[in-house]
Amino acid sequence: MSTTGLPAPARGLGALLDAVSGARMAATVATLAGRPFTGRRVGTAGAAAARAWLDRHLRDLGAAVTVEPFTAPRVPEVYAAPAVEWHDGTAHHQLGFGREVAVHLASADQPLARRGDPAVAGAGDPTGRWLLVPAGMPLSDAYGHAHGALGLLVGRRVDAEGWQYTMLAGPDPGPLPVLTLDTATHAAVRPGGWFATNTPIRRRDAAAANVHARWRTAGPGRPDLPLTAHYDGVGDHPGLWQPGAADNGSGVAVVLETARVLAGAGALPDGAGLSVALLDGEEAGALGSACHAARLRRAGAAPFVVNVDGAGHLDRAAAVEAGGPAHGLLAALDQAGRHTGLPLAAGPVASDNRRYAAAGLAAAGLAAVGPGAVGVGAGMAGYHSPADTADRVETATLTAVARLVVATGWLAGAADTTVPRQALPRLAARRPRRAGPRRRPPDPRRHQGPRRATARRAAHRRALTAPPPRPGAGRGRRTGRRDRLCAPGTGWEVGVAQAAAGIVAELCRRIAAGELRPGETVPSTRGVARELDLPVSAAARALAMMRQDGLVEDAGGAGPVITEQAPGIASGWRPPARRRRSSPAGAEFLALAVRTAIESADADGLAVTSVRRIAVELDTDFATVRKHVGDRAQLEVLMADAIFAGHEPPAPSGDWRAQLEALCRAQLLMYRRHPWLAEAVSFRKPLQSPHVAEHTEWAVRALAGAGAAPDTARRVAVTTASFVRGHAMRLAQEQRHDELQHEEPPHEEPQHRKPRHGEPAADVERGTALFEFGLERLLDGFARLVP
Repeated sequence: MSTTGLPAPARGLGALLDAVSGARMAATVATLAGRPFTGRRVGTAGAAAARAWLDRHLRDLGAAVTVEPFTAPRVPEVYAAPAVEWHDGTAHHQLGFGREVAVHLASADQPLARRGDPAVAGAGDPTGRWLLVPAGMPLSDAYGHAHGALGLLVGRRVDAEGWQYTMLAGPDPGPLPVLTLDTATHAAVRPGGWFATNTPIRRRDAAAANVHARWRTAGPGRPDLPLTAHYDGVGDHPGLWQPGAADNGSGVAVVLETARVLAGAGALPDGAGLSVALLDGEEAGALGSACHAARLRRAGAAPFVVNVDGAGHLDRAAAVEAGGPAHGLLAALDQAGRHTGLPLAAGPVASDNRRYAAAGLAAAGLAAVGPGAVGVGAGMAGYHSPADTADRVETATLTAVARLVVATGWLAGAADTTVPRQALPRLAARRPRRAGPRRRPPDPRRHQGPRRATARRAAHRRALTAPPPRPGAGRGRRTGRRDRLCAPGTGWEVGVAQAAAGIVAELCRRIAAGELRPGETVPSTRGVARELDLPVSAAARALAMMRQDGLVEDAGGAGPVITEQAPGIASGWRPPARRRRSSPAGAEFLALAVRTAIESADADGLAVTSVRRIAVELDTDFATVRKHVGDRAQLEVLMADAIFAGHEPPAPSGDWRAQLEALCRAQLLMYRRHPWLAEAVSFRKPLQSPHVAEHTEWAVRALAGAGAAPDTARRVAVTTASFVRGHAMRLAQEQRHDELQHEEPPHEEPQHRKPRHGEPAADVERGTALFEFGLERLLDGFARLVP
């Protein structure tokens, strides 16, 4: 094997690559995919048996082995095969579990079969029916059409062998049973006939454990190479054996073989570290890697993590996803790929490597890119299904990926590529300008957004990790953070307002010393910025402050000049007290942010109210507000909740009609006080606030107390609330239209304003009359449903 072009430390690499055994890895995959390990789902006896086998195997390889236990919370388990029957009106069908039907992760546990007619979600009465969720409709919307329904039927594609895939990480259980049907069956089920099934699924906390093995400890300043792979699988279902050979018995086999080769005498230079972490709980949300990454962070380690997930079938290339400060690791991977002849492609590897990258560690995920896996995975055949068997894992793919990892570990260990943590984001110094003619200026019509965004992120990353400057050094140097600079004579980072105050203080010193006299022109904004090496924005704000304090005044086209009273003001001038940003307690800050958002929406509308605007209003950073209120949708929910919390439902009177009338009038009053509220609130979708829901529940209790059936009471309550909301939205829309139509031009005097077709008071009176008429007719119709 040629070693031409490799650095000197890599010339012994050929012997290590020749030592990689594909047959040994194939035997490891067959063992892990065997029936005794029952799919290796976290917390099962099969996972414990696999862990014990891996412990013995690592000890036989000469490693010091430790086990790191942790808890995997609420792991889903289908504890019985669902019995699914469907009658299409002419024939009876028994649907097969795993192929035609599976239990959705969002399903509620329903051990007993329910029988009802199939119907389409959003069409007709859902009571007592199984609802077919149309393609493209989210479950949250389907729940809104499912009051009184038996459950939901969702379509899902199957793989080339006709299997539905199994997932352990996903949504929490909802209020209804949910089944997934293959797309052909989902399309065949139509209203008419009947559908009967149960959904036996439960969630339990599971005992999990990572297996750690170490052969060599990294010396000071030397690289450390942890090889990682998850050994857990999705586990067997009742009556379905899911071996988990490619996912991820193949990755474990590659890691074990790589460790065996690199742990040999003389394989790595002195001081290079080598360890293995076999992780549990990846299928339940990458839980094992989260524990390991936190452990590395606490220890202050900065290793190069290589994670292998899926090495069963190679069609074109090995996918690589890097994260964290992985420039050195990527360089080693690239060189290893060139030497071993394995093409590399940047691609998503959604596995444990992302946990390490999120912890700020250099991490790279590897997977083989193949044509199978139904668009949901790569590098394996039969993703999370009974088709993922050991005979479908290619020995050639195992060998190619293992050789790549061996070469990567060798190159990373042979060179001193470790960089101190605080200097990791500083990738390289700026290149010197190339000699020759200047480059053509960029075309302004060309989109430069992504490139500029990348530069901003790089500068921001450098600023976050750079040590603080020495006092008096680096004056005026930009740090990459927004609106951050150095004030004159300090050398420490301050805001634009504080830098402007520093400029004013310097000019006041010159005025008091007689260097600037009354009537003289103040240096221009750009002149001040250039002289003090500060941004123009700080100089402009400084001149504005001087105008406000009477130090300068405008004198036509000559620019600002020193006033007569400036010497007296300058001698006693002090910078304004800085308003310090505060981070009050969570509940206090949340209430303040929501109150500010409501005031903003009342003044300017809901469309311009955002998390970023609230941060500006509160003079705090965006991340703090986002931490407390969440995203835009969550903010609107909190705003609606706060308003409804201040308007409790009226006291019960015993008359359901009088109670509903009082409730509707109270809600209409809220909508008129806050015209945007009708857009932010919903009475039927799951995403709602507790106080909004309390209004609906109060109406339901009033109707149920009068003898209405529970489902009828809820429908009447939701329909009534929707009527009030729709009426309020219509009034708000008309109000906005009138404001646009009758807005006075700036040059028009008020007495010459064109007459309007009705003043606001008349509009309100007419709207109230229409509301009362509609409410009366609506309640008249509901009176037939309430005894």
